[in-house]
Amino acid sequence: MNITLFLRMLLLSCLAVKTIDLAAQSPTVTCPPVSVMVNDTSNNDSQYWNAAYWWAPDIASNNLGESSTVLDILATDHCSVSGNLSFRYILSLDLDNDHIAETFIDSDNLPTRNTVYVGNNTSILSAGTARAFDTRPVDPNQKWGFDLSVVAVGDSLKGQLIWKNDLGQTTAPELPYGTHHLQWIVTDSCGNSTVCEYGFTVKDGKKPTVECVNGLEADLPTFCLFTLWVSDLLQQTEDNYTPSDQLKIAIRRSGMGTGFPYDPNGLPQVSVSFNYCDLGIQYVELWSKDKEGNTAVCETYILLEDFVSACDCFNLYLSGNILTEYGEGIDNVRVDINGNIIGVPFIFPIATLTNYQGNYQSNNSLPLGSNAIIQPTMILDPLNGVNTYDLILISRHILGLEPLNSPYKLISADANQSGTITTFDIVELRKLILGTYTELPNNNSWRFVDQNQVFTDPSNPFADTIREHISLSMQYSNLNNLDFTGCKIGDIDLTATPNFISEPEDRNLDLSLLSISNRPVQKGETFTVHFQTPADLAGLQFTLNSKGLHPDKIMPGPGITGDHFGLFFGGTEWGAAPAFTAAFENGNTAFDVQFTALTDGLLSEMLWISNDITESMAFEKNGNRRDVALHFEEENEALNQPILWQNTPNPWNTSTKITFSLPDSQTTTIRIFDLPGQPVYTQSIYFEKGFHQFTVLKEDMPGNGTFFYEITAGAFRKVGKMVVF
Repeated sequence: MNITLFLRMLLLSCLAVKTIDLAAQSPTVTCPPVSVMVNDTSNNDSQYWNAAYWWAPDIASNNLGESSTVLDILATDHCSVSGNLSFRYILSLDLDNDHIAETFIDSDNLPTRNTVYVGNNTSILSAGTARAFDTRPVDPNQKWGFDLSVVAVGDSLKGQLIWKNDLGQTTAPELPYGTHHLQWIVTDSCGNSTVCEYGFTVKDGKKPTVECVNGLEADLPTFCLFTLWVSDLLQQTEDNYTPSDQLKIAIRRSGMGTGFPYDPNGLPQVSVSFNYCDLGIQYVELWSKDKEGNTAVCETYILLEDFVSACDCFNLYLSGNILTEYGEGIDNVRVDINGNIIGVPFIFPIATLTNYQGNYQSNNSLPLGSNAIIQPTMILDPLNGVNTYDLILISRHILGLEPLNSPYKLISADANQSGTITTFDIVELRKLILGTYTELPNNNSWRFVDQNQVFTDPSNPFADTIREHISLSMQYSNLNNLDFTGCKIGDIDLTATPNFISEPEDRNLDLSLLSISNRPVQKGETFTVHFQTPADLAGLQFTLNSKGLHPDKIMPGPGITGDHFGLFFGGTEWGAAPAFTAAFENGNTAFDVQFTALTDGLLSEMLWISNDITESMAFEKNGNRRDVALHFEEENEALNQPILWQNTPNPWNTSTKITFSLPDSQTTTIRIFDLPGQPVYTQSIYFEKGFHQFTVLKEDMPGNGTFFYEITAGAFRKVGKMVVF
């Protein structure tokens, strides 16, 4: 054979093999996180999204807030060395902030310049109402419209959602405030596609401005008390988005707390008061807060004088302890001290916070002869200590199987503050666990009971008026031991953390597995996954994340309903829901979930359990807690081979458990490798047949970072990945 011809045939053969290998791989896409936050720190531009038909319900205005928003994606082609990729996006906009997308834009079928179709859908994109968003006084050919840009970045291509006009000019789009959704589809010339989708939120991130009056001078009136209002000290306040008349304004003494000042009723604190112990310069803070919760503060002072020496100072102070029923101090409780002097219509609000031991004391002197009300409140972290086992304990109480044994637990179980313990309380707490509620609508995070209260019937504390404040007459020079007992609402098994020095929870727990069959899925396929909970559990809760799958429908099994689930980031055809939550107060239950695949993949790589919304945990019948993980049944199980699960917890800091099962008793080697592949830990142990959990401690590891762990049993070998921090 001619040598030249032979070499040419050999080269063509190699190229053909390479082309086949490349054609089998979809484009690699750098996809942003599931949720992206865009904090707008610019001034609101009245030339965009401000026609009469736009409406911002949060500020009751036709001028929507907006921000320049960069939305792009980087993709690498494995099919063609020329990088012949096509990009497509589907943008879902929620322009009325009702949490449901109503406006869709498809880059394969773009609307005309300066147009969106409100109320359309992805099958008929022009079916909605055409509305303009660019009201700048410019020629029509300069008006912006939605478009797509693709540029080369090294060996990759970048697709970017842009605004473009008929002159060819481009800019990043000004998108209105709200939570929206974007789906990218990248396709190569071999017909392979990769889908990337994520939600993004555009929000006001700019603080308002607030200016104080530069000091104030006042003489104490004849009754020796002086009230200062926000209007006395406010020079001006304004915001880039919230109208000035809708800004919340509040005041407090400097150094008397952090964050925006509220009164005991949850309203902005609009006044501070001074008495004859406050002569001289007293500093105060003036706060402004916009609709998004951004705050700004300025500080000024008041000079108090007593020209006729009509007042004397009596040093009266208050102090006490706020503890759980088992004597642990509750940290960061706000204690408001309000009162009046008899005959004088005056209120002197004073606020202080408890320390980690639960101690508090007033930092201000109080007038002799005044009446005072001491009122603790705590609205922080409503989910602290609340879990599914609490619901189980409340249910047992309602059924008379295991009555709650203290009046404080009964108060904690009354989630809706109705004065009774019913299934409605279970429903409210379950919504909190599932993430449907961020706080209880009819209750605070804690309730505090005067420690001196004696209940006439401890099994029914609601028969008495629960004393949640202490009333006093200031007739003595020391008023100490004004104590309260704290009840964490929803925490019946007493797992709440009342302070930062409380003993940390042991996270080295046994594992409960939800078994499902592993399988490949194809884009566009609709299928059902059956979930069965372990029979030995009293209850469990978890967050299940998905990537590349859309949960279409959850079908509860016997004994559970749709109220036991929460679905997140859903609601539109293209708005994929990457997570749902579940909480069951009974074991041995089942449910089905119907998914639609948005891309090709393997089920075990598209579903996983996390703590993202609902913390994942399971409970034995005696209340002992376990971790929860998915178990994907593989072919090797049918072949009677060993199985290796993901280590838990992961990432981990103190210790983790490597879980595996063996079909026969045998010596098994556990190795851990660093990223370069060097072994850093090895153990060979004889294990009996069955399920095992092997504990690895932080001191066994050389440091933090990403590692691979491996089990070897006979000819079987499998590897997992862990992160140590």
